[in-house]
Amino acid sequence: MPATSAGGRSRACTSGHSEADLEDIVQETLLALHLRRHTWNGDEAFSPWLNAIVKYKLIDSMRRRTGRRWLPIDDYVDVLAVEEVHPGLQSRDIIKMAEVLPEKQRAIVLAIFVDGRSTAETASRLNMTESAVRVALHRALGKLAKRFGEGT
Repeated sequence: MPATSAGGRSRACTSGHSEADLEDIVQETLLALHLRRHTWNGDEAFSPWLNAIVKYKLIDSMRRRTGRRWLPIDDYVDVLAVEEVHPGLQSRDIIKMAEVLPEKQRAIVLAIFVDGRSTAETASRLNMTESAVRVALHRALGKLAKRFGEGT
C-alpha cells in the first residue's frame, strides 16, 4: 500500500476495511487533496490538514459500508413539510428565478409558491404522484439555492 502509513493501515483494518477498501480510500484522499489544495494555509502545518482529510474519507467509507435504509416517502407525508419561501421574495421574483429550471420543475415551483396549490393539487394537475412532486420540488429548490445562493 503506497500512500498509507503503517499506523493508518492498522487503524483502518481494525475498522473492518479490506486492502481493496484501503486502496479506494487512498485514491479518494489523493483526489480530495488535489481538489482542496487551495484550502491549505501555507503558514500552517501540513500534517493536521492532511490527517483531517484522511479522517473524513475514512468516515465516508464507513458510512457507505453500513448501508442505507430506504423507506417509502408516502409513509411520511405528514412529517415532510414544504420548505418556506424566503419572506422577502415576491411572486415576480420566484417566476424569474424559476426560468432556470427544467419545465416540469418550473411548473411545480410556480404551482406551489406562486399559485398556492398543494402538492396533491399540483400532482393531479401535472399527472404525477404526490411523492414525485415532492422529490421534484426538493430538487428544484436545491438547484435554485445553488444558483442564487442563500442570501438572495
